Amino acid sequence: MQATVYSPDKLTAAQLKKLEEYLAKKYAPKGTPSGKTKFSLSQEVDESLLAGIKLQVGSDMIDLSARAKLDNLRENLLKI
Repeated sequence: MQATVYSPDKLTAAQLKKLEEYLAKKYAPKGTPSGKTKFSLSQEVDESLLAGIKLQVGSDMIDLSARAKLDNLRENLLKI
C-alpha cells in the first residue's frame, strides 16, 4: 500500500520504519499477521505543522499533529 507522511521536518529512517510498522498493524486484514501488509511511504515536509505528523493512506487521513490534539482538547474542555 502507498502512504504519505507529512511532517514539519524530514524524518529519520528509524522513524519511517516505526510508521511502517504502525500502518501494517492498523491496516492488516482480519486474520492476517500484522507484518504481512507492506507499505511504501513517501514523505513531504509541511512547514505549516508545528509538531507531530499527518498520514495519508488512500482516502484516510490520520492527523497526529499538535494542532489536532489541541483542537480535540479544546472541544473536550468546552463540553465540561
